[in-house]
Amino acid sequence: MKSRLLIKTKTRVGLLADISYLLSKARINIEDINFNSVGTTTVIDLSLGGNEKKAIKVLEINGYKPISAKKNIFIALKDEPGALFAISKKLEDNSIKIKRIDVLAKGSDRVVISLCVDKEKKATKLLNDIIV
Repeated sequence: MKSRLLIKTKTRVGLLADISYLLSKARINIEDINFNSVGTTTVIDLSLGGNEKKAIKVLEINGYKPISAKKNIFIALKDEPGALFAISKKLEDNSIKIKRIDVLAKGSDRVVISLCVDKEKKATKLLNDIIV
């Protein structure tokens, strides 16, 4: 079963080699990866083909702080100023914390976004009319 983990850490030479070595040593396959460095911070988004709990334990023992991100909500918005604000404000007004947001696809007038939130069921009900 696939699992998805996010790791936010300090940017350094050899970071990807270190994480990929730790997971391979634990016999956990990386099936997909997104690696983004901005300044001194790197965010790694991993899709794994192995045991999520085992991966978290291995990474934590080695000083990383992975976050499970397997439950995401996918929404479609009009690609216009203020659309993201309206959604984020709606979630804020309902005490729902956004943990992560990713733009997955962008068309001429629509954008598809992936949201990871702390109250998935509540957010799903709240955003039901724009879920794809």
